[in-house]
Amino acid sequence: MITLSQLRNTLHQIQLWPLPLPASLALYLFDVHGKPGPRHRATDPQPPNWVTELAWQAQVTGHHLEVLNPLPVRIELLRVEGQNLGAVALMGPEAGPLAPMVLSFLTMLAKKELELNQIAQKVQEGYDQILFLFEVSKGVTSPEPRQTLLNRVLQAGVELIQVRGGIILPTNPAQEVAVYGAEWAVPFREELAQAQRRHTGVVMCNTVAQCDEFCAALAGKVESLASVEVDLAGEPELGFILFDKKAPMGLLAADRQLVGFVAEQLQAILRRDRLLATQAAQQEIALASQIYQTLVLHNVLPQHPALDIDVISRPARELGGDFHLVEQLAGGEMLFIVGDVAGKGLPAALIMSQTLATFRAVALSSSSGPAQILTRSHELLARLLDNIELFVTAFVGWIDPVSGRLRYADAGHGYTLWHQAETGAVLSLPATGTPLGFLSFGEVEEREITLARGDQLLICSDGLPETRSGQAEFFGIDRLKGIFGLCGWLPASQLLKRLFAAMSDFAGSGSEAGGCPQDDDVTLLLVQRLPLNWATAEQPYLAQTRRVFAGQIREIPVFTQWIQGVTLVLEHWGPTERHAVTLASVECFTNIVRHAYADNGLVGSIVVSAKISERGLEVQMEDTGGALDSPNAVFSPSEPLNPYALLEHGYGLYIIRELTDEVHYDTNPTGNTWRLCYWG
Repeated sequence: MITLSQLRNTLHQIQLWPLPLPASLALYLFDVHGKPGPRHRATDPQPPNWVTELAWQAQVTGHHLEVLNPLPVRIELLRVEGQNLGAVALMGPEAGPLAPMVLSFLTMLAKKELELNQIAQKVQEGYDQILFLFEVSKGVTSPEPRQTLLNRVLQAGVELIQVRGGIILPTNPAQEVAVYGAEWAVPFREELAQAQRRHTGVVMCNTVAQCDEFCAALAGKVESLASVEVDLAGEPELGFILFDKKAPMGLLAADRQLVGFVAEQLQAILRRDRLLATQAAQQEIALASQIYQTLVLHNVLPQHPALDIDVISRPARELGGDFHLVEQLAGGEMLFIVGDVAGKGLPAALIMSQTLATFRAVALSSSSGPAQILTRSHELLARLLDNIELFVTAFVGWIDPVSGRLRYADAGHGYTLWHQAETGAVLSLPATGTPLGFLSFGEVEEREITLARGDQLLICSDGLPETRSGQAEFFGIDRLKGIFGLCGWLPASQLLKRLFAAMSDFAGSGSEAGGCPQDDDVTLLLVQRLPLNWATAEQPYLAQTRRVFAGQIREIPVFTQWIQGVTLVLEHWGPTERHAVTLASVECFTNIVRHAYADNGLVGSIVVSAKISERGLEVQMEDTGGALDSPNAVFSPSEPLNPYALLEHGYGLYIIRELTDEVHYDTNPTGNTWRLCYWG
């Protein structure tokens, strides 16, 4: 609820009140029960009591009022987002004509105040999580006993998620349970532990029936619960259960992430115990790294059937300044942010935590576009960044998965690549503004592109292109473009792993000392708009891509490089098998260029599709040229294939037949179709 003092302060700050109106004005704000509250007189004289009564009547009836005697008075309701905040009373001869203008002005101010309140609430939620983590981390890095730490985390978790109580169940029956506000659950320790073993991940129940189904021992005792197992090295160690959300709507989707967040702190305690038992000297480093990973990576990425999104982040030290955020908005659009705080280690990580909380609050508190998100975040962070003389670069993207329309703004980040599936081109999207925290930070330009099906967008921090080899050579944007273009059709997770592997290989080469260590944080986020589903019920495809080549000699090296990139997805195949695929495919492509087009004096394109299934790889080539010799017409399956007995120019067909498992050829008046199959 907006307060009278907040609105009054806003009026004074913008220095536009009182207005030189030929009428007196009074503003009434209602309390949560709809009763008239203290009024704020913007101008004299003080309104009579009967005007206050009119304001109350307007609130009760929900309609504006207008009287002429004994004084012309116009009463308008002040509504924002469906909520009646108060009433505006204008008194005087010009009350009627002035009412719409004044009401519009006050409505604008009230909306602004509500928006700021929402942002502050989101920021506060982020702060609550950070304070929780800080409180827990103090204990985790202290010599306190394990049971004391479990009790501390449980109590903090109950308060953070706002439930009535909870219990922590060690899988070892000899160890003591931790309980807070749910002592009645201790006798059901074994039953609850067995119920947890039947589930994986975070389980949330929001009805009595669901809770009873989760564990029969709870019959009628709780109305909602959240449960998750905590493991270490793949083995269950603890059970973590919370009972009865205080809010009337029960547990929400956001609570699932918070439960996982608290569970990760419990995992940190388990890890601490193991470290203490083995190598106490490394304890602080390992725990600090765990806290950093929790802050940056604990959120599960939202999924959409039209998009493939994945992210990999690796700090140069145990802590880092890179951050990312992926959220699905209410309208179905996907919001993604990648940022980089200048510096490394603990200072950058501390600023990163506040920056990430601010970005999340701003992005989710309004329907502002990418440029507005950057501008508003800069306003909230400018004083902090200026005091510590640091800056933050960030890329904000907003994509409609259905149409592929992508709006973006880039505050000095500058390492964003767009891979176009149709042509194989890799384009750079330049920055559209300066980094946050700069005194010169001005208007950020917002731009728009459309991702076609199969297109990919890669946003990376500067740690990858600025990686150095042992000879002090930079990895560079051109090398990154080359690998992205070669492997850009791979699923997001595989492509990111391949980019990281290429970076590691590059950094580890070229010096007697064994290469150059990673000296900056590296974060890669990939967004792909998935192609139309080519799968069939009989043979679903694990990955697929499509590319159009010109049917000319100069395209043969381009196709060769492309098909080599395709074979990289077949990780279980050896170099010999990959070479066979490349050689046979290039021979087929060359035959089309020379015989379907050049020999017939024709010009056209070759549409190449590659599909990966559990059986192997299929490569299909379609052209609009003249008819070619079918391999089945040249060779009889019952006769041995002798390359020395072939006619001139027949070696290509021999290679294709020998190196493929199946060859299918079809010709018609509009062109030819080849399908080469390589089964693993």
